[in-house]
Amino acid sequence: MRPMAIHFNQSTVAPIVSADGVARQPLLNKQRVPGILFELDRLTVQSGGHMALANAPRELGWFQMIGGTATIRAAGRQLSVTTDHIGLLPPGFEGSLASDAGATLLLASVPNAERLDPTIRTGPPPFRVMDWQDEPLLQSEQDARKRIYIVTPKMFGTRAIRGEMIIYPPGTECPVHHHKGGAHFMFFLSGRGTCYAGADQVMPVQPGDVIFYHDLEPHYEGWNRWRPDLLGVFCAECGRDSVGRPF
Repeated sequence: MRPMAIHFNQSTVAPIVSADGVARQPLLNKQRVPGILFELDRLTVQSGGHMALANAPRELGWFQMIGGTATIRAAGRQLSVTTDHIGLLPPGFEGSLASDAGATLLLASVPNAERLDPTIRTGPPPFRVMDWQDEPLLQSEQDARKRIYIVTPKMFGTRAIRGEMIIYPPGTECPVHHHKGGAHFMFFLSGRGTCYAGADQVMPVQPGDVIFYHDLEPHYEGWNRWRPDLLGVFCAECGRDSVGRPF
């Protein structure tokens, strides 16, 4: 029997609070999804809080700010980041993040990025922070959805992960589809709607919800009450697109 999609809200995940004023909520990991190739945390940095940002030699990281402001320090650089920013943390990265007024971010990590993108060993991508609002807003050819690509090989120089933000105007549905070699998650930032998976799984969704779809699992999303500014986040776990081709 094929496993069902995993659906929960961030509020059901107890935070692990550190002495540095940072609360970590482990959203996706091997305890929740056996065999998963990435991990996803939601981090809340209290006012005056700070945390280390560090990757192991084969680990790749990616973050997206979803609230507040922060400062990242790395390799002699100091960067201010807001909810407009996303960033790639390459293997072996060492830096820190601090916030004077508080910040919230999603942090994904791929512990063995070389498994998904062997070129990382000889040509690791650089540390890079981008303003996603500078990227083009693309119209779907099949329906009214709009999307912004936020993690692609062209942007960040790796095929290990891919991400996009999707806008669903009210009344929009997408066609039934699945992903081959690229199980993925969605994190919902605003609005309300319904997601469907398999033959009969119905999942009402709201802000803070997470859905993880397994490989080859048929699914689609139907939104009839989304605010026009809704953004959904998608991240592939493997370096392949919806029909199994490398990114």
